[in-house]
Amino acid sequence: MKIAGIDFPGALLNALRDGELVVFAGAGVSMGEPACLPSFKNLAKTIAKGTGKTLHCRDPIDRFLGELQHEGVKVHERAAEILSRNGLEPTELHRNLLKLYSGVEQIRVVTTNFDLLFEQAAENLFGNVLEVFRAPALPLGRQFNGIVHLHGAVSTPSEMVITDEAFGRAYMTEGWAARFLVELFSNFTILFVGYSYDDTIMSYLTRALPPRETDQYFALTQEINFNSQQWHLLEVKPITYPQSSEDDHSTLDEGIRRLADLTRRGAVDWHREITEIAENPPPLDEEAVDLIKYALANATRTRFFTKAATTPEWIDWLDKREYLNPLFLDSTLSERDEIFSRWLVEQFSYTYANILFLLIGKHNMRLHPRFWYDLAYRIGVDRETSWNKDILSRWISLLLATVQGSVNATSPGPTNTSTLLQRLGERCIQHQIPDGLLQIFDVMMGNYLRLKPGFSWPNDNENDQTPPVNIELPLIGKHNGLSKLWEEGLQLELSQVAE
Repeated sequence: MKIAGIDFPGALLNALRDGELVVFAGAGVSMGEPACLPSFKNLAKTIAKGTGKTLHCRDPIDRFLGELQHEGVKVHERAAEILSRNGLEPTELHRNLLKLYSGVEQIRVVTTNFDLLFEQAAENLFGNVLEVFRAPALPLGRQFNGIVHLHGAVSTPSEMVITDEAFGRAYMTEGWAARFLVELFSNFTILFVGYSYDDTIMSYLTRALPPRETDQYFALTQEINFNSQQWHLLEVKPITYPQSSEDDHSTLDEGIRRLADLTRRGAVDWHREITEIAENPPPLDEEAVDLIKYALANATRTRFFTKAATTPEWIDWLDKREYLNPLFLDSTLSERDEIFSRWLVEQFSYTYANILFLLIGKHNMRLHPRFWYDLAYRIGVDRETSWNKDILSRWISLLLATVQGSVNATSPGPTNTSTLLQRLGERCIQHQIPDGLLQIFDVMMGNYLRLKPGFSWPNDNENDQTPPVNIELPLIGKHNGLSKLWEEGLQLELSQVAE
């Protein structure tokens, strides 16, 4: 789904909807205003000031910081001081990432940042209600809610995972970070935000990624200097956001904000927005198209759509995207499919009958029993519509051509098939359509096979273990209905019927 120029995959949106998404936040989240905290590389350079040591572009950052520590530099204390200056405030990205979740109890955020800006943002938004975990005291990776500081936090500088020695303990010798990640990555869909593919921390994180059959790992990454091959090597699917320059991350902020608005949108807001789109012909704008497609995944929002969509162009739009296919198959219909069935019948069966005729012909003249029933009920039972004789005649011919074997079964609605056929016959009498009436009478005069358990008398052959079966061949139509069609219609038109 495209939002603010960012194409969010369906798997990610589904995970967010189902409460199975974990936001994994890196340094980039805290680099924007008003926080303006440094990246991991710039943090290392700041720590090294005054030591005479210089971080070169190819130097592993964790190893560089480890060397500083071995030379007596208080790396952890300096880092904590830099990242917890007075007046530090969270960014809008911190707030909007938390707002992605529909409720406080659904929030699952893991961060490798040492700052406490997520906690500040959560307190501003929800009050002090979120549970917070800080390394090495981590929760179960398969079941947790709240904020997890995977590499520790400034509140306990000595536990911060910042040097190569600390990374080694977290991911290898003691392995508490690796154990948490293996469980986390195995049970949730992950969205990395604020990382680049060449981050030192990213190389540690992706070592714990277990193989998955479907897309489960996503990363929001800048469009400029984008390298799909590097992300592919990390087994992470990149989601790029547009930029006007390398330092422009405004669309990332806007995309997350609007995605958060989407997930927290109420029924009134959905009704208004869907109605504004559906009252007009199908849009060409990609974001509006994606919004309708996202809305149609939900039965309630589908009702909003069908109530407003009155232009016949929507039929072709839905059919090309295979939304209407279940109405022409024999599989079980979903609630949304049944909504589409009633919408087609109620909205278009009279005013735009020719378009429905063409749609049914395109699908090889096969109707799902529910769709057949809705059409037959509308045409035969609904008394509100004053049917045009020509349109009615064509509908009756089509319904008789597509009735298939459903006349032998119980209809999916409150009126059985036999009664519906009778009502269609009465329509033919009302509108003087003798050919249609004769066809309906002919169908109702047919038989169908019915097998029922039989009854054995005590003196029957006791050696015969075969269960008794009664075979019946009842008429499709009921006697009273057939008599009525004959007496009120066919008998009065014998000269035409005989021909």
